[in-house]
Amino acid sequence: MRRPAGGFLARRMSAAGPLLGSVMLTAFIAAALVSTLAGFDLQVLPQAVHWHLARSRMSIAVIGVGNASASRAGTAAIRRLAGTAMAGAGYRLDGA
Repeated sequence: MRRPAGGFLARRMSAAGPLLGSVMLTAFIAAALVSTLAGFDLQVLPQAVHWHLARSRMSIAVIGVGNASASRAGTAAIRRLAGTAMAGAGYRLDGA
């Protein structure tokens, strides 16, 4: 019985190059897609949220129980955090 030219292993090894190339191309495309989506998430999405917050008529109520000293400290913390979160959006903080 005659062996086929090149043998079984040689045919499999010749198919490894295109397979490796297609796997590398797939990994490259996936990495490019992930980096594009991450860039969108880090730049465009916060701008869109800020734009919507600046134009909405939204209210947030924070209610707490405590004495006057705790109330002043809490109001100061809320004012600082809201100022950071709503930078440039314009907001009004009412107190009791």
